[in-house]
Amino acid sequence: MNLIKTGPRAAGMFFLSLTFLLIFLVFSCEKESIETLNLEHDVMVSQDLDRNSGQLPKVDICHIDDEGGSRIINVNGNAWPDHELHGDAIDQDGDGLFDRENDCSITDCNDEDPVNLSGKYCGLVYGYFNGEYIGNLGYVITVEEGGCAITVEAGYCFEGIEWTLTEANGNVYTYMESDPCAIDGCMITLVNNGNDVHVSFDCGELFPPGFEIEGTFKRYEGETNFQEYLLLVDQDGDNWYDVADNAFSSCQPEGYTSLADLGNFQIGDCDDMDPTVNPGANEACDLIDKNCDNIANYPIGLVNGVEGTGATFGPSNAAITAPWTNVEPTTACFFLEPEENPIVNDLSGKIAVIDRGLCFFDKKVKFAEEKGAVAAIICNEFDELEVMRASGVIEEPTIPSIFVSSSHCQLIRSNPDGLLNFEVICGLELQSNLARSVNQPESLHSLEDNVLSRNLKKQITGSSKFELLYNRQKTNQEKKVIFYNGRNDTSSSLSNAKALLE
Repeated sequence: MNLIKTGPRAAGMFFLSLTFLLIFLVFSCEKESIETLNLEHDVMVSQDLDRNSGQLPKVDICHIDDEGGSRIINVNGNAWPDHELHGDAIDQDGDGLFDRENDCSITDCNDEDPVNLSGKYCGLVYGYFNGEYIGNLGYVITVEEGGCAITVEAGYCFEGIEWTLTEANGNVYTYMESDPCAIDGCMITLVNNGNDVHVSFDCGELFPPGFEIEGTFKRYEGETNFQEYLLLVDQDGDNWYDVADNAFSSCQPEGYTSLADLGNFQIGDCDDMDPTVNPGANEACDLIDKNCDNIANYPIGLVNGVEGTGATFGPSNAAITAPWTNVEPTTACFFLEPEENPIVNDLSGKIAVIDRGLCFFDKKVKFAEEKGAVAAIICNEFDELEVMRASGVIEEPTIPSIFVSSSHCQLIRSNPDGLLNFEVICGLELQSNLARSVNQPESLHSLEDNVLSRNLKKQITGSSKFELLYNRQKTNQEKKVIFYNGRNDTSSSLSNAKALLE
């Protein structure tokens, strides 16, 4: 006995009922999904989109809900346009900051840079004119929240300068400078490298052509307290240091030494390319300031009390009384300068008197020494004097020699049978006697000045040792005039700028 009747009518009713049930279920699910989207605005849409391939990655947004509150939610990138219309903010670079004013974080003015630029930085910018370094300026800057603006705490004109963001692309920021103490309009490019930023200035026509400013600032937590630092170099390896640069900064520039640490260094090398020249070297009678005291010794010769000049070769101190004689040939040289000694007469025990010309000074004296001479006098053909230098083409003579003027040589040769009092000393200044009274070139009168000008720095001793009052630094200060004042004087021409650098 069948409890349930079967037949076409019954089957039709069953399938009709099942169809209505399925339609109801589908409608209910769609309604729930729409309600969820309206309430959550993200989760169901994101889940639905995640089921499809080729969708944008998820991002954090600061979502404003229906009650006006804000919270961070994570949605699929394809859903962002709707959220943007809704007034939400996005964090595309993942740094936790959102790209417009919001209640979830500070505003991120560059949502393409994942490194938060906000903070304080300290460093130097360096000035160059046509590639030549002319000075530096220390800055302390505070990057406001999100990198939207920069305030200069200290630097050029010190406090008050503002840099306003005009463009940001990746980790490269461009600011416009508003400078209350000079001229507005410099564009400043800042490259964010995380712990430091590279800064470069483009001031267009506000600076002379060829003028550049750039530098690197590092994150800084200290106070704005400018002090001087020195850049010490020892290029010749003699353990004596030259001051290559000085800087005023709140933070210690890389490679620079603070004044408090100068006691660990020997400072005052006046020629950092020559290891034989430093304040600890022994002075020589060679026209070179070996010990950096701004005095270069040079040899002086006296013949019967009349002054001549000595040589940088041979003994720098000697006193001899002996007869003199002319050499044959009178120049002690052949015209073509053969290597063999051309002197034909015996000079044993005598002071050789030789005319200038045809070969090097040291070669004449060496040939006279080989013939037995105890000293040599070289006679100039004019009433001029100069210090005789070694040529380096012959072994250095071991006998002393003196260079005399034409007038002085005539006095010597006017007494053919007499003895000569011959003396060589290492002196600091010329004597005012016959050798000085003749018509000598200006270069001789200013010999000491020329020597002093060779050494541009002065080593300060005693309690003021580390004041480092170098003339070269004074020159750098003159060069810095355009670096500090260039923006204040729009009429500065290129020629004026070059004049400051010469």
